Amino acid sequence: MTLTSASSRFTYAMLALVLMPINSGAAFAQAAPTPEQVVLAHAEAWSNGDLPGLLALFSDDARSYQRPTDPHKLTGELSDTIGSKDQLAAYFKAISAKPLAREKVLEMATVGDVVIAAGESADPPDYAPGMRFLTGYRVRDGRIHDLWHIAWIPARAPVGPDPAETIRQLIAANNAGDADRFLALFGPDAKHFRYSDDPRKLADMQSGTLVDAASRERFFRDYFAGAPARVEAVKLFSVGDLVVEQSHVAGFADAPGKIVNEISIYRVRNGRIAYRWLLGEETLETPARRATR
Repeated sequence: MTLTSASSRFTYAMLALVLMPINSGAAFAQAAPTPEQVVLAHAEAWSNGDLPGLLALFSDDARSYQRPTDPHKLTGELSDTIGSKDQLAAYFKAISAKPLAREKVLEMATVGDVVIAAGESADPPDYAPGMRFLTGYRVRDGRIHDLWHIAWIPARAPVGPDPAETIRQLIAANNAGDADRFLALFGPDAKHFRYSDDPRKLADMQSGTLVDAASRERFFRDYFAGAPARVEAVKLFSVGDLVVEQSHVAGFADAPGKIVNEISIYRVRNGRIAYRWLLGEETLETPARRATR
């Protein structure tokens, strides 16, 4: 495939942005690729067998992680085949002599420098959808620093009730101030995890507040006794029993005008939440917030 072919133009456009000298000043600041653009360029470079383009998207100290084997975790151990950038280069050279699977990103949710992407992988020769994936990326300064393989399931796996419906109900119960309906959506042994200060980890820290059903009941009864914040889902998608929710949260009694962008991943089983991982949160810049400065 030539550099000018339509299927690789996007990759090379992103590569040009990544490699633009930092001393380009304001022009660089405007042109630097967004985390979402880097994720799309990664899928494009992999699908096209473009090793130089692929490697240019990774920082020198990038790390890639296997899918988890521990049900409490979203990510596994450091990959023994593509864990480092050098390993990725060697692995890709070995497999790229023949046609590769094509990866297509279908959905993305972003908080800060973390992107969660869902998509499909199609295998040669007919390129029918073979697998569905859920992958996490930490992108800084236009390059991937961490890549977490979260889930990988057959595209034609049996389809049951949509697990995202449980999270829609959770949001609706929150916005209605209905504590009973909200709490009923959690399984009795539901676990809660959140992000830590370790940038190599993905929501690896167990909540110190929500540790069991009794603590969850106390916490949310107190929460609903006041004025619950209002939640607006801006992204909601699922892969298997995992649901990705990106929401804007507003209506804080002590901070009018404040809007928080946050991402959580839930594992839903039999219509109830078994796990919740809070991946990150950030306060969004709004006209009202700027006016108070």
